[in-house]
Amino acid sequence: MSQLSPATADYVLSAKAGIESLEYIDDLLREYLLFRGFTSTLQAFESDLEQDRDQGFHADKIVDELLSMARELRLDSLQEYWRYLSFRFFSHLSPKYQRTTKMFEKRLLRLFLVSAAKAGRRHDIRA
Repeated sequence: MSQLSPATADYVLSAKAGIESLEYIDDLLREYLLFRGFTSTLQAFESDLEQDRDQGFHADKIVDELLSMARELRLDSLQEYWRYLSFRFFSHLSPKYQRTTKMFEKRLLRLFLVSAAKAGRRHDIRA
């Protein structure tokens, strides 16, 4: 197994720290809302967290959501979410990684096409 470059290792550590910071802040906010007795606000907060488009920056959750959209033939949702991810994250990547995201996008669209063909929903296949 190859070692990460120092710059990549720093990036990975800072990304992990950012995720942990978000989770810590979420926990603090929950505690505060409970302490103050704001139960309806806490319920709204929990509901919003479930709808979080960034999925708490957990790549595995984001990928699962994208794959599920492709398999369930939700093309409009898939394209909208992909545009959001591109604007929010992918546009900030180096060209080397942008190429990888383009490959992943093509493979997601292929999965959509295969799923539509298997389901006999050829009208979902657009040019």
